Amino acid sequence: MSTRIEQGSIDAANEAYRRIPEFAGGDYERAEFERRLSDRSALILVAYVDPDAAPAAFKVGYDRYHDGSWYSWLGGVAADYRRLGIAAALLERQEQWVRAAGYSRIVVKTRNRFVGMRVLLARSGYMNVAVEAPDANTPIEELRLIHVKVL
Repeated sequence: MSTRIEQGSIDAANEAYRRIPEFAGGDYERAEFERRLSDRSALILVAYVDPDAAPAAFKVGYDRYHDGSWYSWLGGVAADYRRLGIAAALLERQEQWVRAAGYSRIVVKTRNRFVGMRVLLARSGYMNVAVEAPDANTPIEELRLIHVKVL
């Protein structure tokens, strides 16, 4: 199987988002993608495994903080395409683009329950710098972990 990664559209990213089981019933309609990505520097990467198939994975980021950092907002790989290195390839492609665009670091938030993402970030040189809990009753698996990689 060969994987093709390309810059994609909000529609393609939203289509891939809907294929990720962990995001089932998720909060992000197309309008949320538009709200976050409009009128700012943004990158949408979409991965395809089969030439005529739906997107197998995606990674979306944007200039959220306007401080020289890049916010890697959302991404995932459909269950049928996991363990093929697609997430790592998307992360690497995003890092190349972000570096070339002149950003100095990448910020990623993930949840404690996404062990695969935590492992990928650690292997890719991202450091955990903070933990966010929306409130005192937040379950441990739902804590948000903030990772940063200096480029």
